[in-house]
Amino acid sequence: MNTSTKGTLVTLLGVAYIICALPVLLASLAVLIFAVPGVVASGVRGTELYFGLAGVGFGLLLMTVSGFALLISGVGLLARMAWARIVSMVLDVLMLMVVPIGTVVGIAALVILLQEDVRREFSAVARM
Repeated sequence: MNTSTKGTLVTLLGVAYIICALPVLLASLAVLIFAVPGVVASGVRGTELYFGLAGVGFGLLLMTVSGFALLISGVGLLARMAWARIVSMVLDVLMLMVVPIGTVVGIAALVILLQEDVRREFSAVARM
């Protein structure tokens, strides 16, 4: 694979991260709009209410953080920022647990981002 093709793959990876971030962020907004009021309106009180809100809040936090991590990482990959390559590799390792699609995408992204000339491209931009 030549350098131009690898650069195109990194660009596609950045765009894919941005596209994947949008539904995650929209889902976290839906949880905030529907699930939180649903738990409150469910009629449970006391400890059950607190555990329900804690569970929904934890899910909301995970979705929001992962959505923004994907979005920021995708933008960073498009700009060839050195930190974005590292953040993307961390996200790719986490994606390996999302069987089967996340595993395939995570492996493919790691193969792309671990190439020596991709590493050099990102480090060259960092020195500018």
